[in-house]
Amino acid sequence: MVSLMPQRTWFPFASRLYRLPLLGLLAAALCTTLWVSPVGAAPFPLRQVPIDYSRMKDALRASGIPLHLPTRVVYALPPDLKRSFYGTKGGPNQDGGYEIYVGHPDCPQAALNCTIAIVSATPLASDTPSIEQAFPPLDPSIRAHLSRVSPDPQGWVTLATGQSVYFVPWVMGASMGFAQVVWDEHGYRYTIELKGGDRQWLLQMANSAFQ
Repeated sequence: MVSLMPQRTWFPFASRLYRLPLLGLLAAALCTTLWVSPVGAAPFPLRQVPIDYSRMKDALRASGIPLHLPTRVVYALPPDLKRSFYGTKGGPNQDGGYEIYVGHPDCPQAALNCTIAIVSATPLASDTPSIEQAFPPLDPSIRAHLSRVSPDPQGWVTLATGQSVYFVPWVMGASMGFAQVVWDEHGYRYTIELKGGDRQWLLQMANSAFQ
């Protein structure tokens, strides 16, 4: 059976909300309604909102890892959202790469339920599976048990910069998953993830990571 592990969902983090104070719970609820514009419905206009990495910029530069950080979130968002998104949690990690959660600066404890994107780089090893092996097409037997599946096709795409990336569409099980673009470069596997993201939105984000 094909594993769904590459797809992230909010569900494993839901149990952590009981530890938040009442104000934090209210903020978490607001964050949840803020992000998620159901794919296909698009009640909000498509927008490009800058990402501010200032909270971890120095640590990322000091790591020496070649960085590919998208400069903006491309998403259907409320028109009154004026502020930037922030790298709210993460940075260089013990594995020799980095992982950054992108969300609203007021997100309580950088909870995954109000994280809109995740940016990461993982060192490649001799036993690292190929991208196609790590992200196989969705097994039809699994698809039947999912709430929703993105209509976008999975596979290789060439960005405007000429970089080839592998697109993996989101799936919805207990909660909304993340669409992903993945590529290998400089001895690292880079991934940019967007919660419930449309293929074209995510490709625009990926292009900004090479500017």
